[in-house]
Amino acid sequence: TIALDERAAVQELVEATLPWAALALLPAMALFEAPQIARCLRTFDLAAYGRLFVIAVLGAWTSATGYMVIGRLSALTHQVLGQFKMACLLLGSAVVLGADLNAQQLGGASVTMLSIL
Repeated sequence: TIALDERAAVQELVEATLPWAALALLPAMALFEAPQIARCLRTFDLAAYGRLFVIAVLGAWTSATGYMVIGRLSALTHQVLGQFKMACLLLGSAVVLGADLNAQQLGGASVTMLSIL
């Protein structure tokens, strides 16, 4: 039917453009973040950057799967998964990166994750 054809078209468009959109951001990142990149290279800590890389990969994966969800499921499901992603990022930053979160932030992320279940 038309709805299935439309979903397939949206999914095809997202899968075709998402990698190019990510690559298009690299020059802007290099331009705007050049001083920070240079500072990071001078004070390189392999363990810290390894943890940051894991978080970045997980964040990219959740964003990519979010685009796949848009093409296959409802807008409500996408919003629920978006809230779950944010809670996972908050808790993941505390566990993996050692971020200092106050009780309100930890409680909010935990309640969000529990309410989704």
